This record gives sequence, structure tokens and C-alpha cells, in this order.
Amino acid sequence: KNCHFVDRERRMPLQNKVTAHPDILVHTREPGRDEFIVLACDGIWDRLTNRDCADLVRSLAREGESDVGLICEEVVDTS
Repeated sequence: KNCHFVDRERRMPLQNKVTAHPDILVHTREPGRDEFIVLACDGIWDRLTNRDCADLVRSLAREGESDVGLICEEVVDTS
């Protein structure tokens, strides 16, 4: 079987190839300061720092990009 990691019922959690243990951070919103919120997977955060991602999103918005989908594509392409 090529997808042996799918057989979760018979494997211990540490034996699985895929796990879901998200890092969750809770911040109080500051409407006067907050420009945007970025929700991304670890694939993005493995490649971009918080600052780099924020700077990228901010620069695209300042250039006049208003399509959130295109901004997301640029973040993915950059990471």
C-alpha cells in the first residue's frame, strides 16, 4: 500500500506520518493598530517570518492590490 500513513486506526499516534498539533496564539485585537490578520499553514511560516509576511502583505496592499486571493497567491509564491 502506497498510503500506509492513512491506516491510523492500527497505528500509535507517534507512528503516523501526518499529525495535527497546531500552534495557537491568542492576541487581543487593537482596531486602531491592526492592519490585517494573516492565517497561514506551517508551510508559509517555515519560510517567512511574521515580519516578512506582514511586510509583503502590507506592500501589496499599498501598491493597490485589493484582491485577497491574489495577495494569498503572492504569499504562497514568495514562501
